[in-house]
Amino acid sequence: MRDFFYIDRVFDDFEAFADNARLWNVQMTQLSTGKTINTLKQLSLGKAKLNYLLFNGHKTTVGDPPPGHTFAIYSSGVDSKLVWRKKKVMKNDLMIFPLGAEHDVMTKGENIHVFTVTLPEAVWSKSLSEKESEMYDKQISSQETMNLSDGEMIRLRLSLSKIFQIIEKAPQVLNQDSFRKRIEEQTFHAITRALFSAQHNNSLQPARNTMKRAWDKIELVIKKNGNSLLPINELSQAVGVSERSLRRLFHDRYCLSPKNYLKRIRLNEVRSELKKLSEHETKVADVANRWGFWHMGQFAADYKLLFGELPSSTLRKNRLLEG
Repeated sequence: MRDFFYIDRVFDDFEAFADNARLWNVQMTQLSTGKTINTLKQLSLGKAKLNYLLFNGHKTTVGDPPPGHTFAIYSSGVDSKLVWRKKKVMKNDLMIFPLGAEHDVMTKGENIHVFTVTLPEAVWSKSLSEKESEMYDKQISSQETMNLSDGEMIRLRLSLSKIFQIIEKAPQVLNQDSFRKRIEEQTFHAITRALFSAQHNNSLQPARNTMKRAWDKIELVIKKNGNSLLPINELSQAVGVSERSLRRLFHDRYCLSPKNYLKRIRLNEVRSELKKLSEHETKVADVANRWGFWHMGQFAADYKLLFGELPSSTLRKNRLLEG
């Protein structure tokens, strides 16, 4: 496979959407009912890797970005929301991915536009002066979000949009070494300009750090309990926060109550297993029981509401595909 390519597709299946994100190793979890339309554009220029994503609905995405230094910006409507690495992303925030850290994002709402840029570490060390390198290292190591001015955010968004527009109009230019090099340079300068001009809002950082520490505890308790049902009062006691605070944390991050979020996570895990098996290998009830669902009538109703089909239909599709 060439190390430069361009993908531009629209999906009504969030699993197919994730499977086609060739530059990222991610897993998506559906939290809203029914199907949504999502757009994926991925551009690999060899060194530079660019993404444009148009999200609709309510979902979480976890996994790994491409190797290198990754940055992201987003925009959306008034009622939409994006929480990244346990922090609510504010207007004009530039997201800075820590090297080697996991990508973890929740999106909810309509028309959430996200641009990401990844450049290998060698590009930064080669292109920055000694003074700029010191400034750059300080910026990216001290914070995961930086707030840009309105003008700088517009400038950065337009710069990235223009690159995709050029490829859409004349995809053959992707085969030209000179074009790819020029776009890589433009991308590098667009990100460095945004980084060096950013004025970080330090007043937000203490609150964000406190929320992250709480989420670290919550995730540890959930992981230890595995597939088991975990009453909310036990979760709040184990984490050391009140039930009211726990509900607020889940609502701020996932726009769901703890009970509803944990149930939908388990429903997604059931669906993932059913899609890998066939009717002669397992029964729906066996998989459901493994994930803590014991009332099959309610389980089937909840499953159909979330995914638009009965669990037996998911399992039956595998037999039809095998045939």
